[in-house]
Amino acid sequence: MVICLALNWHKVGETEVCIAYDKYTQAYDSVPLSSPGLHSIGPTRSLLCFPTNVQVLELDLSCRTSEGLSLDLKVDVEYRLQPSEVINLFREVNMNYEALYTRIALSEIRSTASKFAGMTYLTENPGQGNRENISLTMQTDLSSALAAYHANVLHVHMSAVGLPTSFEQAFTTVESLKLEQRQVAANLQVELQRARINNQTKVIEIMAANDQQRVEAEIAIKQAQQGRSAALVTAEQEGRKRMVQAQSSRETSVISAQAQVETAVAARDAAVTKARIEGEAALRQAESARASILAQEKARVATAEIARNGELIEVRNLAVKATLQAETARVNELNTADIAVAKEVASREAAIAQKESELLRVEVEVERWLLEAQAKAVRVGVEANATRASAETMLAAEIEGLRQQKQAEKDKLLGLKATGMNNTEVLRFLYIESLKKVVQGGEGQAKIFVDYQKSPMFLEGMPAGATAPQLSGAVALSGSR
Repeated sequence: MVICLALNWHKVGETEVCIAYDKYTQAYDSVPLSSPGLHSIGPTRSLLCFPTNVQVLELDLSCRTSEGLSLDLKVDVEYRLQPSEVINLFREVNMNYEALYTRIALSEIRSTASKFAGMTYLTENPGQGNRENISLTMQTDLSSALAAYHANVLHVHMSAVGLPTSFEQAFTTVESLKLEQRQVAANLQVELQRARINNQTKVIEIMAANDQQRVEAEIAIKQAQQGRSAALVTAEQEGRKRMVQAQSSRETSVISAQAQVETAVAARDAAVTKARIEGEAALRQAESARASILAQEKARVATAEIARNGELIEVRNLAVKATLQAETARVNELNTADIAVAKEVASREAAIAQKESELLRVEVEVERWLLEAQAKAVRVGVEANATRASAETMLAAEIEGLRQQKQAEKDKLLGLKATGMNNTEVLRFLYIESLKKVVQGGEGQAKIFVDYQKSPMFLEGMPAGATAPQLSGAVALSGSR
């Protein structure tokens, strides 16, 4: 009794869901035991326990990229069994669920890995895809596949990625070509900038020389104008000086002549007075009349002399004024002519400088066109070489991918046989995989033809008396095309 009581009780762990199983009758309960602790199940029965905590599949596999390149991956898959569906899992695979999950994970991960290019495994740009996006896609695909086998995929992590040496060499070669192309472009930019700087320096030197010549010409013109103005001022001052001297000399001569006339008049008056004194009283009236007449004549002569001198002075002033006006007009005409000549010379020099600048600009533009044409020719050559090298690399990669794809199919068949499947089980597994993809819409345009007379294993489960065409119709009704 003690032994039976001891064998009657079995313990369910905190992270387990167990099924009571009779090892003699092979019977099991349809309701699993999920509460932890001791349970009374009978002395002849035992517990088949499934873990409810997170489980990890550590996978090392070889697969292909979308270009067909060989790829070695180390992937960790975290999953958890669905406690409410462990009965269905036990009915389908007994306790060998881990081996089933491993086969499904290998198949799905290889299929997902082939959707991405090799560069996606190297880049960190989210717009081009990266390892995190690949892991999320693997998790989505694997979740859909394992959901049918009562497990939830929590996380898929790629711990290591190994690319073939040929791909790394091709990647290095392409990067080297891109670097050389950027170096050539940079050198062309430097040469072009240097040529522009040299042309600008020449233009600046020519413009500086033209400005210096123009300034020197303006200085010479101003010096000539100042010299001419100084000569005119000197001549004008000399003329005024001579005119004043002449006027002073004329006035001195007039005063001397007047003094001589007055002296002569005084001497004559003295003689007349003496004669008049010596004459008689009878002559005094005549002398007085004569003296009065003489005085009148003298006054008239003096008035005429004064008028004549005024006229002479006025005539001389008019002559001097006319001379000065003529000289001023001549100087103004000379200045106007000089200014017109200077303007004409300056205009001609400006036109020459403008033509020279236009010629230099045309030469610079032609030089720039030549440099751009040379740069474009070099760039087209580099791009053509890079395109040809890239095409050769892609062609070699496609050939290697096709070869490796065939090798992968062969390795897949060998791997299925290595798991212990015989030829019939391998064919059944491949057929089920194909039908599953067709029904799920993965290959919506695929068509499947089965020769049931040559494949008897597909007739398992047929109703008694059913023929191959009837089975074919049943398959068509189930959704396959």
